[in-house]
Amino acid sequence: DAVITDPPYGTQELGGGYGRRQLHDPAGRIGKQIANDVDLSAIAQAFPMCVALIKSGWLMVFYAPRRTPAFVAATTEAEWFGSLVWDKTSMGLGYHIRYQHESIALFKVGNPPRPPHALKSILTSYRDDVRHPHAKPEAIMRTLVEWVAPQTKTILDPFMGSGTTGVACADLGRKFIGIEIDEAYFNIACERIENAYRQERLFA
Repeated sequence: DAVITDPPYGTQELGGGYGRRQLHDPAGRIGKQIANDVDLSAIAQAFPMCVALIKSGWLMVFYAPRRTPAFVAATTEAEWFGSLVWDKTSMGLGYHIRYQHESIALFKVGNPPRPPHALKSILTSYRDDVRHPHAKPEAIMRTLVEWVAPQTKTILDPFMGSGTTGVACADLGRKFIGIEIDEAYFNIACERIENAYRQERLFA
């Protein structure tokens, strides 16, 4: 019914601005890299497949501000509806611009029902999960899930990382399908999501 995802940003080779090679490993302080982050080929291939799966609904895709022209060129199969900003509350590394935000593109497929309420264009929250170097805050993902899909609908995340979108779906009683290429993150995501659905059933 909807897609919410955070694909590789294609920023691995960029310097002096927002990048996906950050030092978030608390054990060894080793810069972690995201698979297929050299360019935007991953989202260029996945985006039309996501559009084809949705008969009438919404797509939300996180992307790097510095890659806006390339991102727009890679996502032409659906109608651009608008964009949101995630204010991370702390600056990243960089020589020219130290980015404190990431962008979220909103695409419309078909004629989906009107969302239950309006969204603020700036969503503010500090990241709250350290198991993935670029995990999104659960509060932000719950806001997006609630907006794009009415109760009981199914949300797909083809780049699910450590599974925060799935956790948000469990918290809100939505169904979830997730895909992740990195086995270590896939296992973390499965554990988190299974625990979240278990909690949701206990307190339903």
